[in-house]
Amino acid sequence: MIDHGRGWWPKVAALVLALAACGAWAERSPDFEGAFRELQLGYVALEEKDFGAAYRHYRRAEEMARGDEQRFNALFGLGTAAFELDLLVEARAAFERAHEMRPDEPETIYMLGVTCRRQGELETAIRYLAEAFARDENLTGALVELGIAYGVLERHADAERVCREVVEREPDNVEARLGLAVALFHLDENEAAVGEFREVLDREPDNVRAHYGLGLALLYSGDRSGALDELSYLNEHAPALAEDLYSWLYPNR
Repeated sequence: MIDHGRGWWPKVAALVLALAACGAWAERSPDFEGAFRELQLGYVALEEKDFGAAYRHYRRAEEMARGDEQRFNALFGLGTAAFELDLLVEARAAFERAHEMRPDEPETIYMLGVTCRRQGELETAIRYLAEAFARDENLTGALVELGIAYGVLERHADAERVCREVVEREPDNVEARLGLAVALFHLDENEAAVGEFREVLDREPDNVRAHYGLGLALLYSGDRSGALDELSYLNEHAPALAEDLYSWLYPNR
């Protein structure tokens, strides 16, 4: 499950509550009231991480929706639940329809970018994520996702830039620090990478990706003993990563 502030869940809740306060009850009908109830139940299910139930509630809300407010909420919630269930094609379709309704909504653009990134459509993801952050600079998760996409495309200087911006804003953002460390390693700034991997481990001592990255950065900065310590840790906690680190430590075996 993605976790970059969960900015879309509060948005769904706020929009649901707005329906009750904005006079939309003038449109009251059995379907309107039913959709409103399904939206509420969908949000509760998201909060409880019952994504299957959330999906079902938002699907029913979409079918019963009356008016643009309800329809947008239903589509956004449906996209969120589908994303968490790894139904990426359906999630993207829901977010695209929500985006058509509200082209300037930053959270929808952000989730389109995240979904495209997960689908491997990296250039499209980068375009959406950059737009989302340009519209709302509080969406630092968009920068983290940009860093991931840049890293996959081996645009490591760009990955360093966006991850560093997040770290400057949010020093305890582990994903951003990890992305920064990986970018620094690929830019051959091994000692700086070591420092960032250690910063991650100060915050999450059991982060096996950071232990693996630290092992590589130590190896390439000349600290083979330190790299072997990381290999020992990974042998116990992440054998697949240990095997890969071993291949770097002993390339001829």
